Amino acid sequence: MQLQPTNAVYWANRGNAHARAQQPTAAEQAFAKAMEQDPWHAYSWFARGNLYLQLQQWHKAEPDFTTAISKSPTYAEAYSNRGLARAKQGRCPEAKQDYQTACRLGYDRACPYKCP
Repeated sequence: MQLQPTNAVYWANRGNAHARAQQPTAAEQAFAKAMEQDPWHAYSWFARGNLYLQLQQWHKAEPDFTTAISKSPTYAEAYSNRGLARAKQGRCPEAKQDYQTACRLGYDRACPYKCP
């Protein structure tokens, strides 16, 4: 019998490992399992959003970052990454607002970002 961990952190970390190994389908499945285990685990949503950024699927990344922010409103890096997803979709005013929020929350890497 194989045990199935019931910890969102475990599944999110496994998703990240699959993403690093260039296994996007397995990564997506692991992130889905993490969200199933704990829908309020903001990092799981953030990590899947990062996978979508890596895959240049901006339209899929944005809602995951939005969900991460809704679960953790001070998640500065999620604002920054949502800004990137929005910028890549040509939505510069919204991207700029996200970058400014991330900067205000202390994520310094977002401070110099501009939308093309």
